[in-house]
Amino acid sequence: MLECLSLSNNKLTELPKNIHKLKNLRKLHVNRNNITRIPENISHLNSMFSLEFSGNAITDVPTEVKNFELCYNRIMYFPVGLCALDSLYYLNFNGNYISEIPVDISFIKQLLHLELNKNKLLIFSEYLCSLINLEYLDLGKNQIREIPPFISNMVSLCVLILCCNKFEAFPIEVCTLENLQVFDLSTNQIQNIPSDICNLKRIQKLNISSNQFIYFPIELCQLQSLEEKVKKKKSFQKDTIVNITMGHWSYVDTPYF
Repeated sequence: MLECLSLSNNKLTELPKNIHKLKNLRKLHVNRNNITRIPENISHLNSMFSLEFSGNAITDVPTEVKNFELCYNRIMYFPVGLCALDSLYYLNFNGNYISEIPVDISFIKQLLHLELNKNKLLIFSEYLCSLINLEYLDLGKNQIREIPPFISNMVSLCVLILCCNKFEAFPIEVCTLENLQVFDLSTNQIQNIPSDICNLKRIQKLNISSNQFIYFPIELCQLQSLEEKVKKKKSFQKDTIVNITMGHWSYVDTPYF
């Protein structure tokens, strides 16, 4: 029985109404077509694990799936129906038009990975701070200016992407994230680094390129985790530890930056 189906890079405008008859389908990838609507009965596919509709013209989504990838569509509102799912752990809504995060998102306690890069967000919603199991959060390329203090509740967060936003000061609230390993704050308007950055005991990759630094941020010298990684590598050539390009120095080679 069919378990994986890829129809990406075609010219499809819709899916058949009887697609729900593929009872064993676990992965359905229909990226880069011309689909505007996902059939509601797709939620009847109880074995569905991964659903990808990136690069279409979808404005609304069904529920009942564990792995959702709908980047570069025309979605304007975060689909509240997803917030009732017990098994959802991965969401990718990059390149849409979402401007607000609903309070219901706090119910997706099991969510591990969330991407909302290149949307229309103006604030870092405090509702996100209820996602205590979230490990990866990408809010890059939005219009965010500050972070709520409740971010300290995100105790599992390892990767935080806030590049290309509107930060004029280093968000000191981030320094409460003891498990943070990767932080991208590039392309903002930052001029200084707070001394509290030394609380990031596990930080390994830090990108603060394309900001407004005039002097080397001496506070970075307090980051022992970066120092230990430097000692192990003995060179900056193969691994980026700190990236401050446009500030007259940089080391670049990393899967995140």
